[in-house]
Amino acid sequence: MELVLERGFTALTVEDITERADVARATFYAHFRDKEDLFARVTSDLLAELGERLAPAVADSAVGFTGKPVLEMLRHAREERDLYR
Repeated sequence: MELVLERGFTALTVEDITERADVARATFYAHFRDKEDLFARVTSDLLAELGERLAPAVADSAVGFTGKPVLEMLRHAREERDLYR
């Protein structure tokens, strides 16, 4: 994420990623097809984490809407601000 914030996603190369992560290109390609696949995985993981955090907040309640889901989304965005940017 640091590299994306520094250089922008378009300018970023797999070589940049592997150098920063101190892993071999072969290791990168053992897990991801390309940088877009890595981005998709990061995004998917972020959304899955958010879903897990929201589940208890959106559970059926006799009270109705409490605002807790919105609060939890904002907390998640604050904690993961670089990923959201």
